[in-house]
Formats: sequence, C-alpha cells, structure tokens
Amino acid sequence: MGRRRPVRESIDPVTSRVIGAHHDGGHEEAVMAIETARQAFARSTWRSDKQFRADVIERMAAKFDEYAERPIALLGLENGKVTPEATFEIRLCAPKMRHGAALARMLLGNAAVPRPGQMSLAMREAVGVVDIATHSRRSPCRI
Repeated sequence: MGRRRPVRESIDPVTSRVIGAHHDGGHEEAVMAIETARQAFARSTWRSDKQFRADVIERMAAKFDEYAERPIALLGLENGKVTPEATFEIRLCAPKMRHGAALARMLLGNAAVPRPGQMSLAMREAVGVVDIATHSRRSPCRI
C-alpha cells in the first residue's frame, strides 16, 4: 500500500451522525489481497485437502455465529435496517458457509464408460482463490 487513501465517514442514515470512519481500498490494495490469497493457496494444503478446506470454512461459520451481534448492529446503523431484518440476513451467513464446507467435502466429478473395458473419470479440484458473492449485492455475507 503505497499511498494512504482519504478517510471516509460512515453515516447513520436515520440520525445523520458519523458512526465511524474508514479508508477506501483501491487498486493497489486489491492487487495485494489477490497476491496474498495466491501465495496462501500455493503454500498450503488448501488445493488438495478437502477436509482442511471444510474445517477452515466451518471455523469461519462458528466465528460468524459467535460474533453475529456486532454485524447485526452495524447493519442497523449503516444501512438503516430494522433489527429483525438485519438479524435474518446475518443469521443466514453461517449456514451458507456450512453449506460451502459440506460441498468442499464432496468428491465431485464425472465418470463414463466410453468403450467396453475402459473408464473415464474426470475429478474437480481447487485451482485458485475466488470471491463468491451471494445472490444479492446487499447481502452482508461474502465468502
């Protein structure tokens, strides 16, 4: 991160009060995040160890559940969401992560018998890091 980005204020839409401040990320920060993810992918067993991937995602889900009250409050402050709606959205995140963990454990692929006595087997494996956004850009859950 070469240069420091300007500070932006986060405003409560109900009261118009400043509730926090942050630096916006830019191209440099995005490139750095991508490179860090690539290095972590290359240096760990993430690619080949389904159980490791599932365990990491399960731990993320557990932490999200453990600290859910803070993002619920933030959704109310920053987006003007009523507490039941914010709670609903946040409480969906950990189950989505657990679903991802279950998928990580699955052995996915295709098998075929192109000719008698021969078998073709194509298996899926992790090839890189990706940011997966949920169905709504407004959802607080991203993996």
